[in-house]
Amino acid sequence: MEFGIALSLGVVLCVACGWLGRRRPGALLAVVLASLAIGPQWVLAGYLPKAVVALALPLQKGLLIAALAASVQRFGMRPGITNWPLLAVVLMAASSALRAAPDPRLHLGTMALAALDLALPWSLVLMRVAPGSRARFAWLLALLAPACVAAGLVLDLLDVRSLYFGSTTRGLRLHGATNAGWLAFLAFAGFAIALHEAVRGRQRGMAVLAAVNLALVVLSGGRMGMAACLVLALAYFAGARAAAWLARRPGSVALGLGGGLALLLLGASLSEGQPLDALQHVFSLSGRDTIWLHYLGLVQERPLLGHGLGAGLLGRSYYDLPHNEYLRLLVEGGIIGLVLYGGAVVLWGRQVLARVDARERPFVRALFAALAVYALTDNVLTMTPGLVPFVYLALILDQPCPPGSGSGATPDLRNRVN
Repeated sequence: MEFGIALSLGVVLCVACGWLGRRRPGALLAVVLASLAIGPQWVLAGYLPKAVVALALPLQKGLLIAALAASVQRFGMRPGITNWPLLAVVLMAASSALRAAPDPRLHLGTMALAALDLALPWSLVLMRVAPGSRARFAWLLALLAPACVAAGLVLDLLDVRSLYFGSTTRGLRLHGATNAGWLAFLAFAGFAIALHEAVRGRQRGMAVLAAVNLALVVLSGGRMGMAACLVLALAYFAGARAAAWLARRPGSVALGLGGGLALLLLGASLSEGQPLDALQHVFSLSGRDTIWLHYLGLVQERPLLGHGLGAGLLGRSYYDLPHNEYLRLLVEGGIIGLVLYGGAVVLWGRQVLARVDARERPFVRALFAALAVYALTDNVLTMTPGLVPFVYLALILDQPCPPGSGSGATPDLRNRVN
């Protein structure tokens, strides 16, 4: 009964999205992107049957695909970029379908969802959006993490779920309307987007929003989110050749490094509950070592071709996922699949960089580096917030820096900060 109701609601949503997409594709995309502030599978858990809750994440991605299709129908696709990752996924899917699956749970639906995870991010970048919409979409994407916290506060007041995750032994971790890992990635993406928009457009509001998102990363306790923010900032400003400006302001550098370390320790302290254990918590794997050993055992069983698409998604819950996208690819596609998919991503990235405005290229390189680091300990391609940076890349390719802005350009950057 509940499954039928959920399916009916899904059909109604798809019809409504189709109607809105034909008339206002930009509005549909904005609504779907705004929904990423909430992880429905966590909000609905305990209130609906597990079979219904399991449909929440695929439905959210399905709505994003509908918005993508509506945008492509109106504005077309971007030429000149070959979707090599999609081709790699098709080959991996064909290999998986032709081999007998040793696990009965590895059926066609599981494989399809796994293929969607691996293909959708790179496909988003090929879409075109409404001309002149970069500014408002950038604000929307940068506000997703604060919106997640605001929604979580409302749910807390309604006694639906707690704004924090914690206990007397593990302290508090802010997770808003979803879980801490989801919030941490939204905040990382918001920090990256707001930082770049502040630099390229000289927007103080975006600079403030970058600081807010960085604080949310810390309060979520997401250590890899903090590390990814650090990698992005260092790579971005190194690529923009801002070292001379930093060297002339040693006090600001010392203050920034000290503040960053303080935020890191604060986040670790809140997560662990004991300030003296903060450094130990920073370097703790939080159970990932056990998860990784399990999946490494699966890799050893079938090292060359893996167990098939979807084999890395068969855990009992979100927390049983590989928490490492490279390991997931080894489990599902083996060494051959990892090399095939990794090479496809590299080819795709080179084409994207060749078409990005030169003034924005340092940021795009820094974003790629930060995402590669983030994927070491989190399910970047599996969780829906992982799509946010790729939507922003589509905006960058569609609507680059206006003439006279200095994002990533040495002379303009120096003139602005002096």
